Amino acid sequence: MRILAISLLRLGDLILQRPLIEGLKKKDPQSEIHLLINRQFSQVEFLFSGLVDRFIYFDREVFQKSCGENEFNIFWGVQHLKDFVSEVNCNDYDSIYNLTHNRLTAHISGLVQARNRYGIYSKQGGFFGLTNPWIQFFNNYFGRPEAAGFHYTELLAKSLEIPLPAPSIRWRRPNGKNLILVQTLTSDPKKNWSLQKYAQLVEKLKTQCMVKVLGASFEKEILVKYFSEEDLLICGFEEAAKNLSEAALLITGDTSVKHLAALYEVPTVELSLGSSQPLQVGAYSNQSVILQTRVGCGPCPHSQPCSQTSHVCGDRLSVECVYEAAHMLMGLKRADWEVFAQTHQELNLFKTEIRSLLGWIVQCLSIGQKDKFEEVMQKKMMIVEELDRRHQAMNKGVSHEQRTRKLSDSGPQAS
Repeated sequence: MRILAISLLRLGDLILQRPLIEGLKKKDPQSEIHLLINRQFSQVEFLFSGLVDRFIYFDREVFQKSCGENEFNIFWGVQHLKDFVSEVNCNDYDSIYNLTHNRLTAHISGLVQARNRYGIYSKQGGFFGLTNPWIQFFNNYFGRPEAAGFHYTELLAKSLEIPLPAPSIRWRRPNGKNLILVQTLTSDPKKNWSLQKYAQLVEKLKTQCMVKVLGASFEKEILVKYFSEEDLLICGFEEAAKNLSEAALLITGDTSVKHLAALYEVPTVELSLGSSQPLQVGAYSNQSVILQTRVGCGPCPHSQPCSQTSHVCGDRLSVECVYEAAHMLMGLKRADWEVFAQTHQELNLFKTEIRSLLGWIVQCLSIGQKDKFEEVMQKKMMIVEELDRRHQAMNKGVSHEQRTRKLSDSGPQAS
């Protein structure tokens, strides 16, 4: 069996989808899997070693420019897409899995020939593959309060009928390892903690452990203003992964490195600031603690700048608090998270966990917040039961080809 998986969003999405590719391989160990991704993410090939047989690269940036910029001939873009699809069609696919539910991937999924399709695809101007109740829930509610407690990875797996591999259930500190990695910068300034505070944290941690500050080459100019050359670990994506595999702990914001650490089962202290959504895209891991300051303006919208005169959520997160959490997660201090939550009542303290029946959950230990998040988990349980029931009923009598509605202009499915 030959399978095409399509993933044309961001680097972080590719990392989050790695368990799905593993699930496809376990579902049919003899299958040949091809993965279609954006060309600028070719550095992720090593992550899929032993799972993906062939990578197919799409020049999304060039294609988008050809459709919207004056110096490009739009007909060249159309012909370029036709040639690309013709080349892909030479592979004779049994199944296509659309891992990124937007219009572009829906159109490509509809153009590529295959016997079976999972996820949305377009055909003769309409969008199909939307009958699965899990897909409907994902498209309608992911990123909104109605889907709180559902992780992106598990929702996508449910939507595409892919079994997720069972994660490790143990907390661990790697024997003999005392390397702490710190990733300071995110893709959104609202999610960044103060570099001055990070520098203070690094100095405190260095008294007991080896600490390195991860950064990409384009970040070095700003990082050297706060950290010494000896503290910095400027590297590419694959080298960062290698260092993570040797680390005892990662401290970071809402970054793709956080999701990479989850793949390597590295314990993580996540600083949830700005527009970070810890109840939906926290680390898919049993090894993560999330610190989120309680502010009336957060989490704020992704597409808008900070509305405050100062970065309130970051200002209220102290160096001492992060330092203490790191020590507890490293095993350097007895881990009593209940006491930690009582001491730091300015925070929401979350621990992530993956359970065999309920899947990914976020346990809230903060004073005055436990009942609220227990309700979130209870609601999740009821939604899981109802959507599974509908899915079973659909499989008994409703065609997978049935069209249900058009795609909306917002949400995860919009390009």
